[in-house]
Amino acid sequence: MRCSRSILLVGLLPALLLGCGDGGETHPITDVRTRETVRRAVPEGMSAAERYGYRRRGDGAPAGHGGQARQTFGWTTPAGWSEQTPAEGSIRKGSWTIDGVPDTDCSLVALGGSGGGLKANVNRWRGEMGLDPVDDAAIAALPRRLLLGREAASINLTGTFSGGRSGRGPLENARMLGIVLSLPQATLFLKLTGPAAAIEAQQGAFEALGDSITFGAPSTAGPAKGAAPKAGAPNAGAPKGAEFAWDAPEGWEQQPAKMMRVVTFVPADAPTAWCYVSRLGGTAGGLAMNVNRWRGEMGHREPLDDAGVAALETIEMLGSKGTLLDLEGDFAGTGGPPQKAVRMLGVVCSRASDTIFVKMVGPPDAIAKHRAAFLALCTSLREAR
Repeated sequence: MRCSRSILLVGLLPALLLGCGDGGETHPITDVRTRETVRRAVPEGMSAAERYGYRRRGDGAPAGHGGQARQTFGWTTPAGWSEQTPAEGSIRKGSWTIDGVPDTDCSLVALGGSGGGLKANVNRWRGEMGLDPVDDAAIAALPRRLLLGREAASINLTGTFSGGRSGRGPLENARMLGIVLSLPQATLFLKLTGPAAAIEAQQGAFEALGDSITFGAPSTAGPAKGAAPKAGAPNAGAPKGAEFAWDAPEGWEQQPAKMMRVVTFVPADAPTAWCYVSRLGGTAGGLAMNVNRWRGEMGHREPLDDAGVAALETIEMLGSKGTLLDLEGDFAGTGGPPQKAVRMLGVVCSRASDTIFVKMVGPPDAIAKHRAAFLALCTSLREAR
């Protein structure tokens, strides 16, 4: 049977081939169609994974494509903290714990794109602390601080923390400090959690860590060493290539260089007071926003309207007008640790291409004593030659 079937198929094959034309006639091909091949240029340096859309294990997607941002970061780990090595494939760029304090965890995470948006992330963190979500108005009113030289949203929460990685269960009486920075192609998250008392004591260290974060390799440089520059000397202690010169007030001690600061001083007779000068390009958010941000740092939650901002005292500074803010309250902002019942002096000077900030915080009696020196520092600022 197998043999006969094979013979039958072989016998039918010529007939089938002959039947392809009309009566076995041959039809010449007269219609020729051409198709143009479009070749897309491949950007220089693009990997195969990026070109064809697949991702190897451990690779982050390019920033702006919803995956992990590839940018590396540098920082200076605070004293008394231990740096941890993130697990392979982790979205963490940096990881730390506070020495001798169990259940503390600090992380730096960078995600491509919006990372879900500020409101969603703040409410996610609030959920980890057992707190209800907040609306758009509350998100807009969050305190602001600088991260990588850009304005970022800051949170400070207390509650029962249930978002830890240890698997030990919820941590009661916990505290969370967090900073969220939205960049054009990525979102950065810096977060510290742990027992409330320990985190409160480490808030200054957390903010110092945030101030130290840069693009690039981690910093290994320690604080500047050597004798403090002589007070009262023009541009005393300014680094080579400094953008500004100044006259250091008598009795003010210049501090080691810090990220995003032109110079920092502490009065010798008021060690808990401090003053710094910083500069940002452009409007840095505008005068009203910065005035109200500083008001928020001092516990003054009601913002000033445009008329209220315009009514503030001004001083001559760097060939322009500086707006002076003078407040008392509980300080919980950037530049130093939280302080109760203190006074702040702040000047915002907006120029055509940049904005200069001078801020001083300390005990009210010390600030009153050094108010004239603060104003003299502001008016002495000038372009370095």
